[in-house]
Amino acid sequence: MQSGNSAQQQNRRTSDKIEKHIESHNESVEKAVADSEQKDLVSELFKDKEKLLILLLIMILSQESTNTELVLALLYIII
Repeated sequence: MQSGNSAQQQNRRTSDKIEKHIESHNESVEKAVADSEQKDLVSELFKDKEKLLILLLIMILSQESTNTELVLALLYIII
């Protein structure tokens, strides 16, 4: 009887280790996917120089106390 309990405990420990490994792997995959999507966004920004310049202008104007209509108009141009 004791050997049966010991085997069950060993199986539970092994199962727990496998579950932790799977969770860790899933988190790594999700992080890699998020990183690649972020890199794609940045690379797309640098491909279109005009949009990049407008975004930089928006950033500069938003730090200054400027007309919000101008900033919104520039955002509309990017879309």
